[in-house]
Amino acid sequence: MDSAGELVMFFPNSPHLPTLGDRVCYRADFHPRPYTVTFSTHDRYGNLWLSLEGVDEPARVEELAWYPQKGDRVELRFSTYVNWLQARFTECMEQGQRDRLEAVKAAMKKSQHYRTGDLVQVDGPWVKIRFGAAGDEVVPISCIAVTERKQVEAQQISIFDAMREAA
Repeated sequence: MDSAGELVMFFPNSPHLPTLGDRVCYRADFHPRPYTVTFSTHDRYGNLWLSLEGVDEPARVEELAWYPQKGDRVELRFSTYVNWLQARFTECMEQGQRDRLEAVKAAMKKSQHYRTGDLVQVDGPWVKIRFGAAGDEVVPISCIAVTERKQVEAQQISIFDAMREAA
């Protein structure tokens, strides 16, 4: 999360902005859900707008981020993750949950060894990441940033781009 509390998974190191069929999410969602891009267009000011499946209003590309997919390279947003762990720690202390408290302490210690890793699985608001020697870890989706998309077999182009090329 950035200082404004927004989930940060914009579009770094990507050969293209989201187009038809790509899965995106809203940056400001704490537990983001995926939306499929159904249409993209530019307005007269050059802003890119995307229509999303199941959403009535189009969204500006700046409001969106990649929804993480298996195989993406991701990094742990360390300060966000530590804040999340500290909140769990406090919650466990207040509720007297000793078994969970030990698990949170272990996760805090282990997290110091995390670097960029491979996304293994996305399950609702959680992701499983393989961090090499540090092993696999399950963390909240809001605590990661996508640094590199998995290889796309064929470059997707939007309906708008196809119409422009045909003209």
